[in-house]
Amino acid sequence: VNLLDASGQNLLSEPVLQVEGASEGWKRETIVLPPEAIGKQIRVEFKLSTDNVNTLPGWYIDDVLVD
Repeated sequence: VNLLDASGQNLLSEPVLQVEGASEGWKRETIVLPPEAIGKQIRVEFKLSTDNVNTLPGWYIDDVLVD
């Protein structure tokens, strides 16, 4: 999960969340916005990178809340 500024450029040099491997079902994640994002218009990017080693379906993202 990356944070982008209003123009679509990365706000941070590293993702705010990076997940590897498979989970055994739904997993709740909480991300605290870093100081660089406070008071700015941002975009949240859910980016999936994969290879051809396995054929799992990818991400299911549900119930996103920005508070």
